[in-house]
Amino acid sequence: LASGNSQYGIYTQGGMIGGIDRRCFKTDARVIIQNCVIGLDRAEKNKYPNKIGIYSHNDGGLDSIVNNTISGNLEVGLYFNILSGVAVFSNRIGVNKKNENFGNGDNGIELYNYGNSSSGRKEIGGKDLANANVIGCNGGYGVYSETGHLGVGANYIGISPDGRSIGNKKGGILGGFVYVENSVICCNGGDGVLSASGATVNNCVIGDKRYASRGNDGYGIHVLSRNLTAYNNSIWNNSLGGIYYEGY
Repeated sequence: LASGNSQYGIYTQGGMIGGIDRRCFKTDARVIIQNCVIGLDRAEKNKYPNKIGIYSHNDGGLDSIVNNTISGNLEVGLYFNILSGVAVFSNRIGVNKKNENFGNGDNGIELYNYGNSSSGRKEIGGKDLANANVIGCNGGYGVYSETGHLGVGANYIGISPDGRSIGNKKGGILGGFVYVENSVICCNGGDGVLSASGATVNNCVIGDKRYASRGNDGYGIHVLSRNLTAYNNSIWNNSLGGIYYEGY
């Protein structure tokens, strides 16, 4: 439990987590944040917010964030300043274990100084929906990164695995160059995927085929540049249209 703190629920910097130098561990040790409740009480029924749930600055001491509830925080749920090689999957970000609304005040996940590698590593999300993050009810975007290459694997963004609408207020994903695969992105207050520099979107459901009310309030995919690859997606019932490719 890491809740009710004036600044951060959990803070990591370089080789340190919570002020403990990683070198204090044996050399093959990994630092894992797992099975924690961050921003709520232990029963996940009431908010005890931190300012930011998890803040990781240069994550040399952090390997994975798995199966946590990161919800109810005043600002961002999970913030990375420089992300490289961290696995983030099977978390609930903005909801509790029952998929009830305990949104973070701003973005669910925010990345700053994200790498410019074109490899598109899928660090946010699982390999498939069985290991997906559930990201909803946040006051900003579900996943937000202004620059760099953002790799997004399997996530439920704005909709829960049981089909409940848990939209993020501003939109699903916003990034520079965005790689998204195997995600379900519905019910968000703006575009499902918004990219400034280009996007590759494969094997995703963006907007619900069954219910017009479960589309995204903007476009399904909105790309501001020339670069777009989209393969084997289902894009339905988004308020402004399926794909808007500005291509300037």
